[in-house]
Amino acid sequence: MYTQDVTKLEFMILRNWNRANDWLNELNVGRAFDLGGLLESEVYQYREEKIEFLVNPDNEPLGDLNMLSMEAMEEFIHKTALALKELYTKWNVYEDLRSNEGTAQMRL
Repeated sequence: MYTQDVTKLEFMILRNWNRANDWLNELNVGRAFDLGGLLESEVYQYREEKIEFLVNPDNEPLGDLNMLSMEAMEEFIHKTALALKELYTKWNVYEDLRSNEGTAQMRL
């Protein structure tokens, strides 16, 4: 039931949030890295499978949400985004991204 609700929420977000489909496009072209024991190739494979699943409206579960709500999901996303922003600032992720971007532009 939980997995069905999460899947339903994914489709609701794509359907109802501004620029949500743009996120899929950005995800599709983003670079993957080894992550938490997953190889870069596995991250790419999962991304491809997930995007293919989400662009097919026939994969959306029928019926209403059972355990979760859009409000609970929005609160989770907001809190997680704030926590990540704090951690990324603490870890200098933004500075590293800007440095790598500059290096990439120099190579062009």
